[in-house]
Amino acid sequence: RLVLTPSEAVRREACMRFGLDADRVEAIPHGISRQAGEANPGLAGELGARPPFLLYLGAAGPRKNLDVTVEAWLAARRREPSLSFVLAGPGTERFAGRHDGLLGLGTVSQPRAESLLATTAGFVYPSLYEGFGLPIAEAMRAGAPVLISSDPALVETAGGAALDMAPDAVEEWTQAMVSILRDTGLASDLRRRATQRAAAFDWRVTAARTRAAYERAIRRR
Repeated sequence: RLVLTPSEAVRREACMRFGLDADRVEAIPHGISRQAGEANPGLAGELGARPPFLLYLGAAGPRKNLDVTVEAWLAARRREPSLSFVLAGPGTERFAGRHDGLLGLGTVSQPRAESLLATTAGFVYPSLYEGFGLPIAEAMRAGAPVLISSDPALVETAGGAALDMAPDAVEEWTQAMVSILRDTGLASDLRRRATQRAAAFDWRVTAARTRAAYERAIRRR
């Protein structure tokens, strides 16, 4: 028997929760495509947002913790009135019209998603639980400053290239949002670390490691 997980955090959790033999469970990170979308400053305006804007890209279920993040953004907007917040992905349309400066776009095309990633002042991902966090890897590939929850898998995937906060720490999220706008040195450093970290996620490496894991499992039979 072989069990593959996308992160060490999930590997450890699976072994503990299900009593799995650690030698039979292997963590192999996902990959991302090498090509990021080109920056398109006009796209945000076409969608109704005005830079600077924060971006969340993903589904909008309860696990994603978006209500807390919107609360933090509202507090940040009181300090930075020009700051918008764009939420894109399935279910995010439920946020449309709630507040001035808050956009719930619903599902967007891949080219638009990549352009938003390349244009945002900061990518936020406050999820309560993840197995890997592919959206943050894609955001890092685009060179966006990334803010994440302290979920173990997200922290692992970010590899020190993001700011992480407890998922319910509204004031910490607010401060981080304001900081990446006001502290250009911090924002530049996060962008640099993000692109460096994203280079670690290559589908060719993922495929090779997966094949090797299956070959080892077959030899054990």
